[in-house]
Amino acid sequence: MTLGEILKKARLEKGLTQKQLGNLCGMADSAIRRYENSDAKPKISTLRRITDALDIKLYDLGNDIWKYYSMEEIKEDFAESGQKIKITFSSKMPDSMAEYNRNRVTEIYDGLNDFGKTDAPKLLRAYSKLNNTGQYEALKRLNELSKIEGYRKGDPEYEPDKPQFD
Repeated sequence: MTLGEILKKARLEKGLTQKQLGNLCGMADSAIRRYENSDAKPKISTLRRITDALDIKLYDLGNDIWKYYSMEEIKEDFAESGQKIKITFSSKMPDSMAEYNRNRVTEIYDGLNDFGKTDAPKLLRAYSKLNNTGQYEALKRLNELSKIEGYRKGDPEYEPDKPQFD
């Protein structure tokens, strides 16, 4: 996903037009349009104004946004804002993003019921057969299903026909 697509998705999830978001940010809707079309990249401080207007945090946009900014741009933004960063290390911190993701998957898996624990490997196997476009669409569909009454945790359950995976 491009940075523009990430911003557009966040705006649409809040049900705002480009003009409405521009007004909330104190900038022209043409600027929002340029950012969403990836014709321009907002400074991090501008990105922060956009997320403030959307009433979300920068990290709500996902980890992918940081691949669009260099370490120098991030340092520059913090220097301009006057914020101080304190970096500490803990023995509990993962050594890599891969380790962080493994820990997160383990945590999610441990929270599943028996049915989920049985079918999770099948779901991952099917997901791994998809290309990037297919994986994106699969996640989109799962997100849609999670919003439908009757499919969420805590909703009354019924016994559907179980899908057969290879």
